[in-house]
Amino acid sequence: GHSHGHSHSHAPPTNPDRSSSSNTNTATTTSNTALDKLFARTTQNVSGEKVALAGLGVNALLTLAKLGAGVLGGSAALVADAGHSLSDMVTDVSTVFFMRKANQPADEEHPYGHGKFESFGSLFVSAALIGTGVTTGWLSVQSLLSSPEAMPLNTMSYMALGAAAVSLVFKEALFRATLKVAEREHSPTLVANAWHHRSDAFSSIVAFFGILGSMTGFPLLDPIGGLLVSGLIVKVGAEISLDSFRDLTDTLSDPKEAARFAAIASTVPGVLSIHRLRSRPVGGRVVCDMIIRVDGRTSVSMAHQTAARVRQELMEYSSRIADVLVHVDPEPASQGFNTPPRPAVLTRSSSEIEEEIRSLVSTLKGVRGVSHITLHFLQNVLLAEIQIVVDKDLTVREASEVAGRVREAVEESQLVGEADIHLEMTDHEPEL
Repeated sequence: GHSHGHSHSHAPPTNPDRSSSSNTNTATTTSNTALDKLFARTTQNVSGEKVALAGLGVNALLTLAKLGAGVLGGSAALVADAGHSLSDMVTDVSTVFFMRKANQPADEEHPYGHGKFESFGSLFVSAALIGTGVTTGWLSVQSLLSSPEAMPLNTMSYMALGAAAVSLVFKEALFRATLKVAEREHSPTLVANAWHHRSDAFSSIVAFFGILGSMTGFPLLDPIGGLLVSGLIVKVGAEISLDSFRDLTDTLSDPKEAARFAAIASTVPGVLSIHRLRSRPVGGRVVCDMIIRVDGRTSVSMAHQTAARVRQELMEYSSRIADVLVHVDPEPASQGFNTPPRPAVLTRSSSEIEEEIRSLVSTLKGVRGVSHITLHFLQNVLLAEIQIVVDKDLTVREASEVAGRVREAVEESQLVGEADIHLEMTDHEPEL
């Protein structure tokens, strides 16, 4: 007989769902301030599509307000800012389209689902963000070269100043709300859209101080601020684009994540080791495939149960995991095998080998029959667990001698590398 004992003790890593978790680096810039907690609470039941549609409505109102105030107040910065809000409306519509597409279930043409549409959406919105930054920079350079004039102090100029301030408040609120939902839903498209809202908030800051500077005799504040903001917008857009390319080329944004997943899988009873773990991003979430090793004598059904438990533990550990595929490999029994492999045995089917063992064992003295044979193939060595039937009137010593003779006969026949004999006591003939 053989005895195996395995003990595993691992402290699982902290559940990432309890903290801010996103596939996009720029999304992690929000802190746990009271304001952030307020937005987290107010958006906890809001879907990604709803927050995008809310942004679309706010952008439509802001476009009209800024355009009217800019024209009446004579502020080129505010008119340009209205154009920025109009471009935001386009990205809001595209965000809704890509999110709807990404959330469609798997089908025959897309057996792994439509998650990559999230990455395409993020790439599209980040390209719009870069375009906005470049345009803002170009207009700022033109304004600098044309020596802008001071704005007269009147009702219209104050109206333009107020419109810029209102836009700033609304766009910053939209940024924070959208980012919170994006982090919860692991949506790169929403992350990109959130930063598009913040770029509009930055533009509103420039417009506000530009108008204020123009009203107080410093008209160059507007184009200088515009240049600074354009650089920031292009930088954020480039970072989000890079994250999108990483997703589309199956590049992990966090290499340590796989180690955390392996640590979780290792805590599952029956898992002796993790032979390999791979994960790839799919639209802000990840799909994992791994090879776990279990005791080589574990039955197929129990090994399947262990694999199912590993999958369940990982799926419960993080909502960022979209799916887990677990492959099971046998790990050699703890006492090891020193018998060299016999390639000739490997070419024969298990049923042929079992039949030869059954025929051989049934002829041996003291054996009344063979009730069960289980074959294991570990480290190129064939191991047989053979359950033989002996007369119940035998003493323990006599039964042990029968088992010894069976083991010697089977191992000397070279049918298997090692034999493990189990006894069954009976007073009737078994089925051969």
